[in-house]
Amino acid sequence: MVNTDQINDLEARVAKLAESIDIEQREIDLRNEQERTEEPTFWDNPDKSQQIVMKTKSCENKLEKYRQMTASWDDLMTICEMAAEEDDDSMLDELEHSYAVTVHKSQGSEYPIVILPIARCAPMLRTRNLLYTAVTRAARMVILVGRRDVLAEMVENERHSLRYTNLKQFIRRECGL
Repeated sequence: MVNTDQINDLEARVAKLAESIDIEQREIDLRNEQERTEEPTFWDNPDKSQQIVMKTKSCENKLEKYRQMTASWDDLMTICEMAAEEDDDSMLDELEHSYAVTVHKSQGSEYPIVILPIARCAPMLRTRNLLYTAVTRAARMVILVGRRDVLAEMVENERHSLRYTNLKQFIRRECGL
């Protein structure tokens, strides 16, 4: 269970994280690097150009992850503010303080709100069935955080894994069939 003080403490930690990694300066640096790639002489040294492009892409990806995390944080804070406006702290009791609960572990359970990270993972985990299972754990709201391309891949993936359990043979043998 999460209380208001814990949420405020986490909010302060997120602010300190942004300050410690100097997000504003990283965004300025990124814009400067992007401007460099538009200079006419940029590609004169292909090796150096390639390094700058890779550095720029890496920085873009990190900033995007940070933006997604803060957007999810803002969504969570909105929920908490709604609870405060309605003077209904019981909504806060519904938050489960945890780092992660796997989709597998959550089967058979239901949560008021599910925050689902969508990231690159093993191909066998990028299936429509797993996505369906995760999304249907939510009673009221699902927040998807991550990569649209991975989400699209999961939606399109209808692959079913064959399971070699020998259950059929076991039942026949045990039942004398």
